Amino acid sequence: MQTLKNFILIAQMIPAILGLIKKVEAEIQLPKAGEAKLTFIRELIEATIEGANEIWPALKKVIDAGVKLFNATGIFTKKSEAQEA
Repeated sequence: MQTLKNFILIAQMIPAILGLIKKVEAEIQLPKAGEAKLTFIRELIEATIEGANEIWPALKKVIDAGVKLFNATGIFTKKSEAQEA
């Protein structure tokens, strides 16, 4: 039963998680900063949602899937080295 509750909780969080991913990406546009961004998102979620550490493995998968989707659809684009210089 706990698994179903976790699923429902995470499903309800998806719009907020996707919005958070976009906001963090927009604010921190540095190459190779993915792990730092993920750490920030984790700390933010854990600071604001009681018991978030219990569902973190599932939340991380949702975050990873969201980033993968945004990369695949061109919502997130990687700057070329020429653009960064």
